[in-house]
Amino acid sequence: MKNEGGMARRIIFGALIFLGLLFVLMRPQPSAGQTMDKDWSNPYRLSSGDASASQPYILNDQYGLVHVFWVETSMADERATIFYTNFDGTVWASRVDIYAAAPGSPILYVSPTVDANGFLHLSWTEGENGPVYYTTAPAYNALSVRNWERPVRLDIPTFLFEIKVDSTGILHVLYAR
Repeated sequence: MKNEGGMARRIIFGALIFLGLLFVLMRPQPSAGQTMDKDWSNPYRLSSGDASASQPYILNDQYGLVHVFWVETSMADERATIFYTNFDGTVWASRVDIYAAAPGSPILYVSPTVDANGFLHLSWTEGENGPVYYTTAPAYNALSVRNWERPVRLDIPTFLFEIKVDSTGILHVLYAR
C-alpha cells in the first residue's frame, strides 16, 4: 500500500513537470518583428471604444496620404456609422463620421477608391439586397464633412460589390446578385 501511494505521487509529480515543460515550450512566442524591429510604433486606436467596429478599408492616394474607412455600430441604438480618417506619414487626423444609417439599418459593405484627380469615391450598402449609396470628396480635404457630396442612392439589389475607377476616370460598380 505504501509503495502504491509513493508511486502515485511520482506519477502525478512527473505529469506536472511534463505539463509545465509543455506549457513553456508551447506558449506563443513574439514574432521577430516584435522583438527585433524597433521602427514599429505602438498600436493606435482609430475606432471608439463604445461601439462595434468592422469593415476596415485602407488605401493611399498619389499625394502620400493614407485613407482609412470603417463602420461602427452603436451598442445603444444599433445605429451604423461610416467613419473616416487619414494619416500624413506623421500624424493620424481626428476621425469624422461620413454617414449615419437609420437606427437598426445595417451597413453591410463599404467600398472606397481614389481616382487620378485626387478624389475619394465611397460606396456602401444598407441591407442584404441594397440599396447601394455613393458619395465623393477631394482626398486632400475629406476630413471636412461639408466636402462630401450628398449620398446618391443606386438601386442595385446587392450587398457585395466593388467600386473602381479606370485610367480614364470612369467609375465602375462590379456586383454580385
